[in-house]
Parts: sequence; structure tokens; C-alpha cells
Amino acid sequence: MNTLDIPQANDLSTVRAVVSAVGSGAPKVEDVVERTGFSRRHVQYRVHAARVLGLLAIEGETLTLTRDGERLLATHIGTHDERAAFCRAIEASPELRVFAPDLTGPQAPFASDLCERILAVSKLSPNTAMRRAEGLLSWRRQVLDQVVPTAAPPPPAEKPRQLSLFD
Repeated sequence: MNTLDIPQANDLSTVRAVVSAVGSGAPKVEDVVERTGFSRRHVQYRVHAARVLGLLAIEGETLTLTRDGERLLATHIGTHDERAAFCRAIEASPELRVFAPDLTGPQAPFASDLCERILAVSKLSPNTAMRRAEGLLSWRRQVLDQVVPTAAPPPPAEKPRQLSLFD
């Protein structure tokens, strides 16, 4: 498997920003760099992540929005619909099915297991494979919205009692 097929973009909001730039008329990497303010290197990581997710197509040096990319951009940022669009893209990705078929399953894979699967299908170093595994697990947290409160909210404060001089 080509190492470009193993995404290296931790934050799906930055992937969306790249997809959005292409959708608004930035057909080349340089155009996306200009619109997003991301470095060329980081735009390329996010373009390949978007390609793996089926949100962008790359033909030569031209980037185009796919139907799934259009569906993503039709959602509002930070909503359940956006997370669902990313989740569908993750589950539909032929590349991710090879080494991360359980990424959005009921139980998260261990980073070490995901790393081993990446190493088995690529020529990445163990450190790079672990970074990419951790990035993919970040995607899982983002799409499944697994925000759990760390503590119960404090009870409402009691109204202060006023003491009377005659009590």
C-alpha cells in the first residue's frame, strides 16, 4: 500500500477546510495553500486524507470535489450531520478498510494494534505508523463525538440565610 493511502491529518476540520477551498474554486495545491494559510506540506497531507475519504479526486495537478465532498460541504461545521458525513466517508474508504475496518466500530482499536496493521501493509517506520494510528483514532473521537463529562455538575448553591437580630 502506498504511504499516501495512510492519512496523516489529525484534525478533520482542517481536512474540511481543504475540501472547502477546492469547492470554492481552488483547483491546485498552491491555490489551497493561499486560501487556507496552511503550509504546502500540510495541504498535501490533508488533500491525500480527503482523497482517501473520497471527498476529493486528484487528476494530475487538478483537485476536484467528489459527490461525497459536496455532501460534506452541504453540512454545517461542528454538527451531527458533519460528523455523520465524515463517519460515512471513513466507513466507505477502500484504503481504510484494509487496515482500519473497525475504526468506527463499537469498540475502538488499540493504537498499538492499528500501528501493527499499518506496518503490515506499508513501508512506514514504526514511529510514523504510530503517529498515523493515533491520528486515525483522533478521527474516531471527532466523528463519534465521544465527549464524556469528567465530573457531575456541582449542586446549586443554597440561598444564604439572613439572620435577624431577634433570633
